Amino acid sequence: MPCFASSARCATGTGDVMLELESNMLCFSFPDLHREARVNVALRRTYRVVADGEPHERNGAEASIQLRHVDDFADKVPKLWRDQGGVMAPLHGAEALRVVFSGRYPFAIKIAAGRINALTWESWSNELHDNPQDYLVVPQTKSVDGFLVNDGLVRQFVAPLDDDTFMDRDAEMRGGMQIIAYPLRRELYERLEDTSGERDAPSSGEPESDQQLETQESPIIAASNPGGFITQAFEPDLFGIDAWNQEHSNRCFIHIASARSWFSITGENSPTGPFSPSDSFGRD
Repeated sequence: MPCFASSARCATGTGDVMLELESNMLCFSFPDLHREARVNVALRRTYRVVADGEPHERNGAEASIQLRHVDDFADKVPKLWRDQGGVMAPLHGAEALRVVFSGRYPFAIKIAAGRINALTWESWSNELHDNPQDYLVVPQTKSVDGFLVNDGLVRQFVAPLDDDTFMDRDAEMRGGMQIIAYPLRRELYERLEDTSGERDAPSSGEPESDQQLETQESPIIAASNPGGFITQAFEPDLFGIDAWNQEHSNRCFIHIASARSWFSITGENSPTGPFSPSDSFGRD
């Protein structure tokens, strides 16, 4: 889906890159690398499962989240948000956050909440690492719901239940979320296009490997992340770390405000009430 709307101020960018906001979706594009080199990122609010230590299936209920430029409301947000730029979104304290990816061109995506990498639990760094792998591969990965705990299990991205005005001042959302995108090298993408159905790595279809990312229990899970467990698996990078163009990247901060405070910040109505276990279908 092409993106034509206003540009968000990037936190970090290398090479010739663009970051735009269109229809509540972030669009990372690299037009000088390849005309198809773009990936879309959307946020969805969903049901927050009970943090009882037991794994739960992903609930199908979800709805889109408004995204707005931080710079447009600079006089009403914390200084940290103004310094980092990016976008902001509202979330009920009783909800969880899902990050959804779309696009055809392969990307390596790093994602963090509270400056903690969602796959490795290590402190944020801009560079890609493969031991352990600290990034997702899109489009074979369609979405991510939380911090990877072990094979097939994540702990949801959530905000504090007290519904404070600026949620990402607290808990694991401190400092907001951040996403950085690295495109596949042009020559590799063109080779994939030439071979079409004989690709060496998975595209948007079914994964071609039953391997899982290596994970290990983190000693800071209980202290820093109160979200519940849901089942979700991620595939390893079958392209290899050298396939990603680390000379071209773009990063954006996503700041979380409470749904209660959204009107006072933006003048817009806040999202409808938080999801409950009875919600089984998406709603917008």
